Amino acid sequence: MKKTVGFFFVFLLVLVYLTSVNKIDANRQTHQINYDDITIPYIIEKSNSISEFYYRTGTESNLNMQQQIWVRGDRSRMETTFLSESGLPLDTHGLIMAEDEDYLQYDIQHEKTSSFSSGMSYSFFEGRSEQSLLGAIMNLDPERSIIIGQETVSSRPCIIVDNQGSKVWIDAQDFVPLRIEDNSGTMKIEFKDFKIGPGSVKDKDLEAPKGAVLKKIPRVSP
Repeated sequence: MKKTVGFFFVFLLVLVYLTSVNKIDANRQTHQINYDDITIPYIIEKSNSISEFYYRTGTESNLNMQQQIWVRGDRSRMETTFLSESGLPLDTHGLIMAEDEDYLQYDIQHEKTSSFSSGMSYSFFEGRSEQSLLGAIMNLDPERSIIIGQETVSSRPCIIVDNQGSKVWIDAQDFVPLRIEDNSGTMKIEFKDFKIGPGSVKDKDLEAPKGAVLKKIPRVSP
């Protein structure tokens, strides 16, 4: 009986110690962030240094659509799925891009639910600088975008940026966007399942899904 009590006491001490260490580490990570050193150019620089990443969005408010983006070096794939009011997939449209190669557009028809508005125009994706993490989502302007505060999103410390008509919550440690809202609060996008760094994107992630209807779009030189 004494051995059992002794073992339990030791176990309790170890548990308390580990809990306190975790709290200290969490506090240390938070305290290491010097918000005074974070500027818009700094955010852009740190984000642009991420050359491999993946993310998906939650349902975009009032749009009933979800997006996924895979980027590795100069290759990328962007995919948008339109949803019914009940959340079922209707149409999926994607674009695969690589430097010095023609673009590959694809459409997917979802059995039973598809309205299949065949051939979404490439213009839907134009203007998206997909080789930059922040550029794939929004364009920060060092002269017009301003930092307006800090807030925690999903237990992550964030910088809030007023970006010319919308507010963006950017992770203050990894410099990935976690949320966007327009200033009226009617549009909101949450970013999910972020993966950044080597190994985040596989070869198959940069290929069109099986069964997709493919169309080549000649690349126009600037």
